[in-house]
Amino acid sequence: MRSKIIRTTVLNFVLFIFILLFHSSVFAAEPTLGFERLSLEDGLPQTSVFAIATDSTGFLWVGTDDGLARYDGYNFIVHKYSRDNKNSISNDSITAIATDTKGYLWVGTKSGLNRFDPKTETFKRYLFDSHDMTSLSDNYVTSIAVDRLGYVWAGTREGGLNRLDFE
Repeated sequence: MRSKIIRTTVLNFVLFIFILLFHSSVFAAEPTLGFERLSLEDGLPQTSVFAIATDSTGFLWVGTDDGLARYDGYNFIVHKYSRDNKNSISNDSITAIATDTKGYLWVGTKSGLNRFDPKTETFKRYLFDSHDMTSLSDNYVTSIAVDRLGYVWAGTREGGLNRLDFE
């Protein structure tokens, strides 16, 4: 009789632990998620963000209507158009961003496609030229993609789709 009581007590204890574990795992609340907000006070050049990408080194690139911003997790560095600098970005209105396998950042603007070289911190501009059939078909770049072969594709507002030929 005593062994039956001990066995029943042990079984009840095991059952209690099982119910406790099952209950807490089934009814456990989802973790609360929250957003961290970055704004002008943090160094973002404008609060309207139109494009975002990360590069192979972990930087976050943010495209706004007032420049291209690189975020390292602490600070922003903003790249803007300069009329006096042919190595600056072609326009401050950023519409698209993509990275390629060579480490370049491709940036679409309302005035052309740009390739940013992070080693030299300079931009090369690809612009529409009505006298050159191999130029970008329209300066207003709406989207950019890099395919598995490394080709850079640029969608434009009125000129269709362009594939950059490196040869």
